[in-house]
Amino acid sequence: MLKRTILFFLSISLLTFTVPTQAQEVSGPAPAITGAKSGGELVLYRYRDFRYLDPARLFSVDEVLFSNFLFRTLTQYRTINGKTELLPDLATQLGKASNNFQTWTYQLRSGIKYQDGKTVTCSDIKYGVMRSFADDILSGGAPYAKMYLQTSANYRGPYNEPDKDLSSVVCSNNNRTITFNLNRPVPYFDQIAALPTFAPVPKASDTKVSYGQKPVASGPYQLESWATGKEMVLVRNKFWDAKSDPIRWAYPNQIRVKLSIQSEIIEQTMLADRAEAQRGGMLEISIVTNRKQVNNISNYKNRSISMFDVPAWMAINSDKVKNTKVRRAIQCAIDYRTVVAAAGGQQYARISSSIIPTSFESAYRSYNVCDRNPTTSPQAQLAKAQQLLIGVSNSDKQLELAHSDRGVEPMMANAIAQALRQAGFQVTLVRIPQSLFSATLRERKPSEPDLMLWGRWRPDWQAASGNIYPLLDGRTMSATSAGNNFARQNFPEIQSLFIKADKAQPKQQEKILGDIEELSVKKYAVMMPLISQRLIFLNGSKVGGIQLSQGHNSITFASAYIKP
Repeated sequence: MLKRTILFFLSISLLTFTVPTQAQEVSGPAPAITGAKSGGELVLYRYRDFRYLDPARLFSVDEVLFSNFLFRTLTQYRTINGKTELLPDLATQLGKASNNFQTWTYQLRSGIKYQDGKTVTCSDIKYGVMRSFADDILSGGAPYAKMYLQTSANYRGPYNEPDKDLSSVVCSNNNRTITFNLNRPVPYFDQIAALPTFAPVPKASDTKVSYGQKPVASGPYQLESWATGKEMVLVRNKFWDAKSDPIRWAYPNQIRVKLSIQSEIIEQTMLADRAEAQRGGMLEISIVTNRKQVNNISNYKNRSISMFDVPAWMAINSDKVKNTKVRRAIQCAIDYRTVVAAAGGQQYARISSSIIPTSFESAYRSYNVCDRNPTTSPQAQLAKAQQLLIGVSNSDKQLELAHSDRGVEPMMANAIAQALRQAGFQVTLVRIPQSLFSATLRERKPSEPDLMLWGRWRPDWQAASGNIYPLLDGRTMSATSAGNNFARQNFPEIQSLFIKADKAQPKQQEKILGDIEELSVKKYAVMMPLISQRLIFLNGSKVGGIQLSQGHNSITFASAYIKP
């Protein structure tokens, strides 16, 4: 594997993401952060509770980043001074790929301990992966082990089939080597191995659906208490050894998470910077209501971090809106200018014609939507929308638009609804709490919404395959769940391209995935890329070391420390 560097243009600096050469061994401890000292308590604020802390079920970006306090994985991202690297974690070096990227082998570190002092084994990592196949019991997690591992017919995990082995994952006799045999070439498997699916789970401690309430930690912290909907406290895992860990610093003695707090209250708390908020950070949520204040007052600028996020977009449910002309009319009716205004104006939003980041050069392309360049001709194409709707029944013009209650999304949804009404649609807005939003939209049922304003999807790895597969591949759906395919895309032409992409080499695969997105938008009209939003995160005055991570395109608290 060659060294790769990907550049990301954010509002504060030019950041890099790097994958070292395969043979490079990396040992701990992580390089010291200038000025950082151990001790104190880090306080994080989150507007919702965690559903669970089960590595087989964690998938959202904030959950994945938070899980790094508790769990170690085969590989992981480390960010220092704007440079994000993918490094070995439980492994001594990145995976050795063979058989055209269909076989991946990892050498494991020795002496890694759980919070109870027991040793992490290869078998524990394998068992953690096996649990992810039991998605009828442990729902919500990353689907990639199930997608990519060779399996016997319909393997369903260790609970449904306790006597069956997942033979595509092989541990050596000495438990120091783990090998994954895949069903297709996966050149980015090292990045997949950073997801919580590849955290070890000791079989003897597995309590199935209850495991996420009291997991066994392999990382620097362990769960001490969890008052549902109120507060969670992590304390040090005394068996974690910094010398074995090149990824984590674990400077604070304790991490306290304040849960289920209204977003506006979190903003005001961070602005005031009093008491424990001085040691605080924002988990999953950014400044929205008070953005201008943070921008205009230097004291806030000194403790804020800013970035342009991945694009927000709207899924047009092809199961409900079956007429392609209607789907195209929806695209034509949308006025990008009013969506930008709803998101705060040009200082806080910029138009996007693709959900693929521009840095993914082999996949990204700029294309017209409804015969217009979104950047140079952002206005609604009402005449074209109305022409497409000639002869369409009134029932097909009645739409439900689902959106979350997070940030500016209610305002964006209202702007979209107003534009659609001008074109002749009847639109009902359906507001869903953010804590229930994604789970609700995954359900396949007669009462599904027609349109879904999906806030954003950060690629699960730094390639188009990290968002196009989960968001648009019809194979991820079942009769009752759409997975993350919110558009319910399952057209034969596009699915044949996915099969072609499965077998392609990396650069060609990226091109095919770019073709898939363009077809999904232009020909089949099942999605509508909208805008990238500028996110602002505000930290407490006594917190240092919070950084932007390009591994997950978000902020990371891995190197956070408390100032005296």
